Parts: sequence; C-alpha cells; structure tokens
Amino acid sequence: MGAFRTDWDTAANPRYDVWTTTNGGEVIPGVLSPFTATMYNQFDARGLRDLMNAYPSGNLVKVYPPPVGNFFGITAGRLTLNVGFSVAAMSCIDPDIATAMAGQFFQGSDDALRYIVRAPADKVAQAMVVATTQREAAEAQSRTDQEEFYSDQLQGVAAHDRALPPKQAWKRFQDLVPSTLEVFNRHLVVSTAAGEMSVRLAGVIAAGGGDPNAIIGLCSGLGDVESSKPALKLYDLALVARKHAAVRKVVESGDTAAVIAALADPPDRGWEAFADEFDEFIHRYGFRVQGEADPMVADWGENPTFVISQVKSMMALKPAESPAAHQKAAAGARVKLEKSVRATLA
Repeated sequence: MGAFRTDWDTAANPRYDVWTTTNGGEVIPGVLSPFTATMYNQFDARGLRDLMNAYPSGNLVKVYPPPVGNFFGITAGRLTLNVGFSVAAMSCIDPDIATAMAGQFFQGSDDALRYIVRAPADKVAQAMVVATTQREAAEAQSRTDQEEFYSDQLQGVAAHDRALPPKQAWKRFQDLVPSTLEVFNRHLVVSTAAGEMSVRLAGVIAAGGGDPNAIIGLCSGLGDVESSKPALKLYDLALVARKHAAVRKVVESGDTAAVIAALADPPDRGWEAFADEFDEFIHRYGFRVQGEADPMVADWGENPTFVISQVKSMMALKPAESPAAHQKAAAGARVKLEKSVRATLA
C-alpha cells in the first residue's frame, strides 16, 4: 500500500524538503478541505514572494509557484510547515541565528546547514534593517487593522458578506486577498522575530552555564497578551450569568437553543444585562474559533455554541480557579524562573 495522500496535497519542494506538523497541525487540526488547502498554497506563494522581495538578500531564497509548497505545505491532507524554508529565510537576515535554529531543529546533524543562504554581508545588514523596521511597525499596524475590523462589525459587514450569492462572494473573497496577505506576512515577520529572540536568549543562558530549555518557561505567563483575553472575558461573562438566577438556570440546563433565543429577545432585566455583555464579547472576540485559521470553520459570531458552553463551565469555577488566577500563577512562576536564571548568569 502506498503512502496516503489527497488530490490537494502540495507538490514536493525540490530545494527545501524538511517538514513538520508541529504548530500547523495545532492551528488547523485534521485533514483540510480542498478549498482551504489550495487557498493556503496560493497565499504561501504570493505572500512569501512579496515578503522575500522586501529584503535585499531575499532573492536568494527560492519561492516556488503552486502546486509546490514553500513554507506552508499540505501533506496527507494536513497542514505542514517547512523547517528548511524557515532556516533559509532567517539566514537572509541573520545567518548566525539561522545556523542556531538549524541546530535546534536537527540536533546531532549539520544537514540543515545546506539551507543557509550565503549572501554578501552588506545585503544581510540591509535586510536586518528592513526586518527591524517591519517589526517595530507591526503592533501599530495590527491595532489599526483591529479597529477597522471592529468598525466593520458595527456596520454589519460580515452579515452582509455571508448573504452574498456565490459569484459575488467569490469576488469579495478575491478583493480581500491583498489585505489578508499583508496580515499573513506580518504574522510571519513577528513569528520570525520571536523565534530569533528565543534563540538569542537560549544562547545567552547556555553560554552562562544554564539550561537553554528554560526559554520555554521564560516565554510563558507573560500576562496581558492578546490571545489570553477571550478566556478572561469569558469568565467575566460567566460571573454575569451566575449573578442572575433566570440566566443561570437556562445556561446550566445546557439548552443552547434556549440561551440563543433569550439572548435575541431578553425576557427580563437579568437577561438584558447578560445579553449586553454577551454582545460585547462577540463584538470583540466573535472572530475567534477553534481552528480559526480555517475559513471553512464558523467563528463564534456565526455559531456561539462554544462560547455558551464555556460560560456554563466557568460558572462553576471558584475565583482561585479562574483564568485570571491561572495567569497570575503562571506569571509568578515565570518571575521565579527568571530570578533563578539571572542568578545562574551572575
């Protein structure tokens, strides 16, 4: 029996050929739909071509057209990430960091060194200047995009788009591709920066005689990060539900349809208070969902079933068990670890 593959698997990359399901399989678990797979294949080629062209040394990294996968690939129907391409792309900005990354990916082997791009030093330095500029601008750009998204929410853009007939919906999708690729590339820029700084810090710790694996704990419990906010707000929503007996009773019953109906037409003041908070949560975080990188998956704004189930679960939590309490404990553990690492380096 031959290896399993789907008709929408990407073609083998002839230059960068080391793949992993780590991270990719977490973002979109399971087998992708043909639409999602081919979308990523297109975004992969178009986005990376634009991104690498921004760096003076970027032309030394080969970006292949579809159906070849560059950084994103589809293997046996699943999303995979190309470690070899990551090393090559990083080497355009900082060959030393790329070499260290290769050592982490391929412990006990120097095989990954074949991916290192040998660019002139002045080109590498210029590329780092570009990367630094991109990184410094990323947060403000993301905040602007976020506010534009919230504005679209208030104007009902998503509801309008969902009602479009197929041909108009496809045109709308294509119209959104350029701005999507900007966000896509910004994500890669920020992720690369995070990886680079992690490697640098691990190197400092190792040079001081410490355990470089401490970097995992040092990058945890960072506090007020964007990805932690929905869980914190879900607990706040659960507190509102628990406060009002009528709301609490229906939510605890597990009757999702009844909860949605009461949210749409609140029968009393308790439900009005809960509906106000629920609407605010959906406004802020309704675009989130498990597997949110897959456009085939309905988000919380389209299907709030998961949100309601989480409110039900969190109503039973004591304050010491809340997401905020866990976050505080994780932050405390990180501070303790940081002191330990600093003592080792002193």
